[in-house]
Amino acid sequence: MGFSRERIQRTKRPSKKCVCGNVVAYFSGHYEHYGVNCLGICDVEGRYLFFCVASPGKTNDALSFVEAGGNKILQLLPKGVYFVGDAAYELSDQLIIPFTGPQRDNHINDAFNFFNLKVGLGLKCLSHA
Repeated sequence: MGFSRERIQRTKRPSKKCVCGNVVAYFSGHYEHYGVNCLGICDVEGRYLFFCVASPGKTNDALSFVEAGGNKILQLLPKGVYFVGDAAYELSDQLIIPFTGPQRDNHINDAFNFFNLKVGLGLKCLSHA
């Protein structure tokens, strides 16, 4: 088991020359600053197995994951090995995501989300260390 996590790394506003004129692609409306999306894949001990600057800050997490090759990495995992991700990712045999919307009302699903979140918070602490 491991964990996949996207985070935005804050940057200064890039120059038009550096980003071929596409400055707006680096502005995250959600976080309200410029940045780049970074993808980290860790094992259960919090050791990074893969890390990259995946995409400009405006790109959504699911697309960043695919563009960074996250799906290809998951396909290489042996059967029975999986990663925990957030709801932005697509559920697969190798990637477990939390329940969303009305599915959360079921107490079993809610318990699953609680433990999924605990794994994610551990990695969040590591990524900000």
